[in-house]
Amino acid sequence: MTKTGFAYMGTNYTIEIDSRTGIRKVLITGKITKEQYLTIHQELRELNNLPKSVMIIEDTRLADIDFHPSEITEIKRHLQLSSNKFEMLRIASITDNPRNTVFSTLLSQNMNSQNYQHEVFSTEEFALKWLKNESDNS
Repeated sequence: MTKTGFAYMGTNYTIEIDSRTGIRKVLITGKITKEQYLTIHQELRELNNLPKSVMIIEDTRLADIDFHPSEITEIKRHLQLSSNKFEMLRIASITDNPRNTVFSTLLSQNMNSQNYQHEVFSTEEFALKWLKNESDNS
């Protein structure tokens, strides 16, 4: 298990890489703005030795997502550009509060990319199950 920690403008996040499954787990805590969210995903893209297919668990249960709904389109555009680096980019978001759920759901909908999948879950157990089942089927 590889673990990296960052602090960026009041938002803390860690990235753990499970060496057995290759799943990257991103734990985000604190208030997170659009700029901070994009920075986290940029850090993920720049990790060394990324495989062609990337699976990410994005845990925002301890975060306060502070996007404006009008920023969703720009965030989705950046995520779509990020997905072009990979054969497949799959993100399982874990959240347990209504505001974060809404924003995670908006991010997961209507992506115009064949190699990007994003689902929202309330538990890590179901997020892992989805990631593992999908990877077994590909």
